Amino acid sequence: MGVWLIVAKFIHIALIPSCAVEKLWYIPYKVSISYVTPLGEGAQELVGNKFFKLSQINSLVHVPAAFALNNTSFEDSLDRKSKQDIQGYLTMLKSNGGYQLNKMQQSIMQALDGIQFNDDLRTQLITEAERLSKGWKIPLIVRSSSCFEDGEAASGAGIYESVSGIQDPIGLEEAIVHCWKASFSLAALAHRLRINEFQISPLPGLIIQQYIRPSLSGVCFSTDPVNNTGGIFIEYTKDGSDGIESGTGTSQSITAIKNEQTHEYLLSRHDLENTLIQQLLETAELFKNTFNMEMEYEWAYAGTTFYVLQTRPITTQHTQSHANTSQAVLKVFDLYQQSNLIDEENIGSIKPIYGHSISKRKPIRIFAIENDISINGSAVVIANQRGVSQMDIEQIPSLSRLKTPILTIDLGPHLRSFYAQRGELNNVIHTLIRSSNKPIPMIIREFASGQFSAVSMQRGDAYLVEVCRGSLIGINRGFVETESYYIDLSNSTVTRASGSLISNRYYGFDENTKSFSFQELAEDSMTEVNHEALLKIASFNKAVNEHFENNILEWTIIDGDPIYIDNTPNTEDSSPTVNSQTSTVFISPGKLAGRVLRIDDLQKLEYISSGPTLNISGHLPTLESNVEIRELMEQTDSSSDLIIVSKFPYTALSVLVGKVRGFIVESGPVLCHLAIIARENNTPVAVIPYALSVFANGDDVCIE
Repeated sequence: MGVWLIVAKFIHIALIPSCAVEKLWYIPYKVSISYVTPLGEGAQELVGNKFFKLSQINSLVHVPAAFALNNTSFEDSLDRKSKQDIQGYLTMLKSNGGYQLNKMQQSIMQALDGIQFNDDLRTQLITEAERLSKGWKIPLIVRSSSCFEDGEAASGAGIYESVSGIQDPIGLEEAIVHCWKASFSLAALAHRLRINEFQISPLPGLIIQQYIRPSLSGVCFSTDPVNNTGGIFIEYTKDGSDGIESGTGTSQSITAIKNEQTHEYLLSRHDLENTLIQQLLETAELFKNTFNMEMEYEWAYAGTTFYVLQTRPITTQHTQSHANTSQAVLKVFDLYQQSNLIDEENIGSIKPIYGHSISKRKPIRIFAIENDISINGSAVVIANQRGVSQMDIEQIPSLSRLKTPILTIDLGPHLRSFYAQRGELNNVIHTLIRSSNKPIPMIIREFASGQFSAVSMQRGDAYLVEVCRGSLIGINRGFVETESYYIDLSNSTVTRASGSLISNRYYGFDENTKSFSFQELAEDSMTEVNHEALLKIASFNKAVNEHFENNILEWTIIDGDPIYIDNTPNTEDSSPTVNSQTSTVFISPGKLAGRVLRIDDLQKLEYISSGPTLNISGHLPTLESNVEIRELMEQTDSSSDLIIVSKFPYTALSVLVGKVRGFIVESGPVLCHLAIIARENNTPVAVIPYALSVFANGDDVCIE
């Protein structure tokens, strides 16, 4: 038996007898190259960091079925000249320090126009994709997997692109070419500049994965990546995780801090099922232990299955302070009255919240105190663990203005509103900052939530006060019943203008779940708003307008006492107008002429409108991804004369402003977000009681 010479390229090997070596160049042979790598296989430099990590966790958690298109496929789809040109442009980019970034990127894109799949690549790709998609019955997603992303030093987060919903071979090839080109986008080249990588190799691999349609999805960090408080940070959405990653989605967050003595977690919210919370926390700890570093992962919950879509190291960790950590640190300031004593350089992650509070709220809050108007107490606390241990935070004078049972703790712009019972505040803060010797800044506020909330503003010689039960969110987002009152301070009269609070349903804070939700008030608790409180609100609004610019004020009313919450400059005329013939109240004036389109799925609109990160600027990309809203927008695209009829002026409907003739609602405040946006865009909104009982789809309407 002769000696065999191995001639190989990557995986598939051709064996040639040694006797043929002398005339090897005469022998026609074909080296078969494997472009497809199954999950669980492949060298890291071939498949990229993302797929390599998925292979490592595949036996630990549910990972969607996938394969990698290794970087040999990209390399073999470019001719030699194109690769040489790209390398030349990368070298020039390095030499000029990114000065000609835009020009170099355009030149690289021209070189990439020559991408061509060879027959072997196409055959292997389509064969494996048909198997993965079960004959194209399951949609696929193409994800990047570069050696320059998801690393320990640099994540490359959001730089490389994905294409989802692929259901045929042509779409798959187009998605692959798109993702390959995206690896040389402006963002990707800027990333190369930051990490000092200017070699064309290794080219990126790609992940071809079954596309999961989740009911919930999000990201989870094994430690808070922004605030130095430890704990597991979870962000989730019902609109798909892409919205979270891109920063455009409607999301909510949970921070879980582990008590090292009891090994139980303190949760900032209780919105998710316990079993899902447990899976998220266990997976975060599993990955941290498996990779021996802090990790983040993207997850999806579909049906009854919890999937991990990708994982990577957390690359941004706060360094420990060089300050003397042997001493206890606890500094306390009144947020507004002592703000001039606070060193902004030492308040770290709360600086954006602090700056907004001081610039917007301080003048009127100080004015309120001087005029004997109640406000919720707010304090800045800078403390380490030893400092908290030596002082009772609950003795802070500025946190005793209202003596509300609930306090909120802000630790940063990405970690908001921990809720704590007043008697448990010390224990909660102990758990939050754990054993940190580094001083942690936080803002602690009394949580003002009363039986009623109100918004007030000047209207001519009188003052308009709109009232709802429960939280102010109900007025702002337009999904609860409201009453409007005119207050004439010249003779101290209070006149109800419109609306009624006959329903016992309200939107408020649930002390059990530590979150906001719709609740029902007991019949014996159905009190009416105190007219003395309304007079006090109007009087202070008048004083504010005389000393400052014209302002809209926000309030909560606790046991008949109005508590000043916030202010907004009043830059528009939002007076309601009335049709003298029909008595129809317009919260946005104009002429309503068109055909009725009813909206009856009120529960969905309530859910979307109550989202805490809902964008009300008039551009709502996250809402457009919602199936119901998208279908509604498609209906308005096909007809230009529609008038939307709904129970309330839900904020979610603001995506239709400019697309419809107007809105008719059964009840709604002048200062809800939909009314504000409608007035800005000259779109009429009329309030007609029992509108859903009066109007049917297709009815012709003409009211002005």
